[in-house]
Formats: sequence, structure tokens, C-alpha cells
Amino acid sequence: MQVEGKNGQKQKMNNNRFTKAKLFLIISTVLSLVFYWLIAHNIKRSDFYFFFPVYVGLFINFLLFLKLTNHQNFKIFIWLGISFRLLFIFSIPTLSNDYFRFIWDGNLISEGLNPYSHLPSELITQDGFKNSYFYNQLYEGMGNLSANNYTNYPPLNQLLFWLPSIFSKSIIFHIIFYRVIMIAADVGTLIISMKLLKILNINEKNILLYFLNPFIIIELTGNLHFEAVMIFFLVLSFYLLQINKRIFSSVFFAFAVLIKLIPLIFLPFIIRKTGIKRGFLYSVISGAIILVSFLPFLDTAFLENYTSSINLWFQKFEFNASIYYLVREIGYMVKGYNIIQSAGPVLSIISTVMILSLVFVQKNDKPVSFYSSMLFGLFAYYLFATTVHPWYISVLLILSVFTGYRFVVVWSFFIILSYYSYSSPVFKENLWLNVIEYVAVLGFLTVEIFILKKTISEKYMP
Repeated sequence: MQVEGKNGQKQKMNNNRFTKAKLFLIISTVLSLVFYWLIAHNIKRSDFYFFFPVYVGLFINFLLFLKLTNHQNFKIFIWLGISFRLLFIFSIPTLSNDYFRFIWDGNLISEGLNPYSHLPSELITQDGFKNSYFYNQLYEGMGNLSANNYTNYPPLNQLLFWLPSIFSKSIIFHIIFYRVIMIAADVGTLIISMKLLKILNINEKNILLYFLNPFIIIELTGNLHFEAVMIFFLVLSFYLLQINKRIFSSVFFAFAVLIKLIPLIFLPFIIRKTGIKRGFLYSVISGAIILVSFLPFLDTAFLENYTSSINLWFQKFEFNASIYYLVREIGYMVKGYNIIQSAGPVLSIISTVMILSLVFVQKNDKPVSFYSSMLFGLFAYYLFATTVHPWYISVLLILSVFTGYRFVVVWSFFIILSYYSYSSPVFKENLWLNVIEYVAVLGFLTVEIFILKKTISEKYMP
């Protein structure tokens, strides 16, 4: 009788825990739906004091979802991630204006013009553009910075920009078209990542660090950043590489580069993993695809325009940096002016040396080491970069899924502080918030490397 009584009491406690967990899940889901709806349809980029508390609420719910996830309810959280994305389907992005340039470039191709050869600020003075309400909307929306610089989006990205222009010159149609692509890409990343996690013998729950993260949902689906597509191709190439389908892997790696150039950083790590001969073939195939893709856009002005556009990221643009801001302050004290034109290239050389150093010390005896090396390689690049927009770290986040390191998850929370810069009519960064962001990230990383290293190694590198 006593045994039955104890069993009954234990069963009752388990039922209570289940009921509480279910209640927490329902409340968190409803709150998240409301918060995502607000961000999708009400909050503007200048509303930092409204946006940040809502984001904090979303992040707390995200952490709770991770806590509640188990093998039995895993699919529920997958559907939640899809549902949260669908809330944005008809919304106009208000946290980023980059999509105006996407639509502009795509429609230039429809007009038979090379997007790499023309500045928006020059075209808008011509009759066909000046008298068009559609192009004037795009021009005003993209802002002066974009309007006065040549596009730097690679050819496959340009192809995706162009596709909706075949059917309509409606801005909202383009937005919906792009958003469907983003959601499909994230679902594709989910599916392939789960396969890769299984091969690596890592819990499939790890993919929720990416798929349920409000940072990813807002920046990629909400703000229409094509990192979502690049990440899909990148993860697919890693999966194919893992199952020794290197030729197919090199093709999809090229596709990733043709969306965003940043995956080129990973090529030395791939060569190190596959060996010199196989790595050389891999590079040749990827390089050939990339070069052929640029051929339709080649003209006398292309190389100069594209190079000048890329150089802006090293010699002119600055946002949410870390080490560079320290160097810049020293420059002000010593030189009396902003030394970005000299400091930017030097810092990029330092980051390149660090990346190559990581390549040489990369261990191939454990599959997870490959992803950890790339994670720290790209992290080093961003530490020395002059510009780190929030959506840039989405690649770091997907890489962290295949490792035991969680400092990028911490970063995906604190990097939202950078939106403070848009809270007033005049763009201005708060360097104290910048300090908080990087101290939090580097502090957590220090703990992971020096205190939790053994735990991470035992769990992810057995």
C-alpha cells in the first residue's frame, strides 16, 4: 500500500509538472505571436525603446522553448518557428530599407541594364526613371548611402532580385516573393541541418538555436536579408562534403558565394579538411562557377565599380565594430582624424593572418573541429571588421549549431542594442551600448574556452 501511495504521489507530481510546462508553452507561444506581430506590423526602426523590450520578451520565450523541448514535442517547436515566420508574410520591413535596393537592382535587369554599371543617383535623373512613381519610391526608400554607391550583391543574388520583376512592378509583390524565398530557405536549412547533426552525432535540438531564434526570424524573414539563402546553400555544401560528395558540395558552395561573398573565408578550411589535391579540385570547380556567373555582367566599368564597392567596407563604412573602434579612438588622439582608410585594410590583413593560423592548427581527427575552426575564423574576421551589421552574425549562429559553443547565441541577443543608432533623426551610435555588447560576448566566450572547455569537448568531441 505504501509503494502504491508513493507511486501515486510521484505520478501526481509528474502530472503537475506536465501541466505547468504545457501552460508555460501556451502562454509563451501567445506572447511570442503578439510580439512578432508587433514587430512585423507596428514597430519602426526608430522605435528602439519599444522594439528592445519586445525583443527581450521574445528572447526569454525562445530560451523557455529550448528548455521545454524534448524528443516527443520537437515537431511542435518546428511548426512554431514556421508560424512565427508566416506572421511576416504580408508585412513591409520597417527595421531595414535594404530591400529597396534589391528591388531596384532586379528591375534594372528587367530594363536590360547592368546593375553593376549604374548608380541609382545617376539613373533617377533620366526621364524613364525620373517620371516613374515606382522607381522614385525605390530611390527615396533606399537612402542616400545606397543610392550613391554601386551594388555589391553577387550574380545569383541579382537573379533572385530579378525574378519577381518578371511578373509585377509592385513593391509589395516583390516583398512577398522575397519572403517566400527566405522562409523556404530557412526550412531547407532546418532539414539539411538535422541530417548533418545526425551524422555528427549531435542532438537535433541544436537546430532550434537557429530556427527558433528571434534574431534569425526578424533579421532574415522579417528584414529580407538574403543570408537565409546563402546559409541554406552553405549548409547543403557542408552536408554533401560530410558524405564525401565533394563535387556537388563545391557547386553549392559556389552558389553560397554567389549570394554573399563571405563564405570565401571558409575555403581554406575546406582545403585543409579535404587535402591539397581534393581541395584544389574543389576550389577550381567553385571558382569556375563563380567566374562564369559574373560573365554576363562584365563590361568596361564592372571591375572598377565592383572593386570600389567592396573597398567601401574596409575604408569608409563603419558600424557596430569592436577592435576597430579602439584603433579609431587612438587615431583621433594621435592623428586628430578618422584613420579608417589606413586602419581598415591593416585590420583586414591581421584578421586574414589569424584565419590562416586557425587553418593550419585545424584538427581533422574529429568532424566537429572543422565547424569550430570556421566558427572562430569568421568570428576573428568580425572582431577586426569596421562594419558588423546584426544580420552578419547569422552565419556564425548556424556554425555554432554544429559545435558546443554558445557565445553566438549570447551575441544574437546583445547585437540588437546596435539598433539604438536609429532611435533619433540623426544616426548616432552609443559606444557604451557597443561596449556592453562586446564585453558580454567576449566574457561568455572566455568562460566557454577556459571554464567550460572540458564539458564542451566531452559532449561534442568525444
